[in-house]
Amino acid sequence: MNEYPTIEKVINDARARIEVTKAEIDEARKRRTAIVAALKKEFVGSRHYFNGSVAHGDALTPLTDVDLGVVIPNPGGVYGPGNRGLVNCRSAPPPPSDAN
Repeated sequence: MNEYPTIEKVINDARARIEVTKAEIDEARKRRTAIVAALKKEFVGSRHYFNGSVAHGDALTPLTDVDLGVVIPNPGGVYGPGNRGLVNCRSAPPPPSDAN
């Protein structure tokens, strides 16, 4: 008679093949923190929130991204639809000249 693995073993084996390592999660969180620091420096007074698989603790391999949101204060209406976007940021390259 054939011996079949238990459902628990099948699930644990499958999970082991697709889950990310602690080192991968730690690196992703480190990079996510660096991104937030850069955004806060650029957009003073902004706030952020984490979402996605790294935040939820259910990331799978290969881990290729992190998800986060940023709420940017916009009292002067500088950002948003119809505005120049990154041109207004301190670290953005200068806008192209209209040579027409």
